[in-house]
Amino acid sequence: MKAIADAQPGVARVNELLTMHFGPSDILVALSLDFDDAMPAGEVERTVSRIEKAIKSAHPDVTRIFIEAQSFEGHWGSDVEERASELSN
Repeated sequence: MKAIADAQPGVARVNELLTMHFGPSDILVALSLDFDDAMPAGEVERTVSRIEKAIKSAHPDVTRIFIEAQSFEGHWGSDVEERASELSN
């Protein structure tokens, strides 16, 4: 799922990916994505739709997807430097 989001033009970084399994065929996905700052809002919306469709196509048990558009720094707050070093390793 992370690779699907990462592969989309305009996605600068996947901040976080969480899943919650309600049952074997009922999975909720929550993604926090950092989009390119120059990307128009309409293109962000189209990208979110493409990501949702691609994830549901690749993972039919995913029934709900929530995508949050947030900067890496805004998502991690004071932990941003520690998290950035973890991701680079």
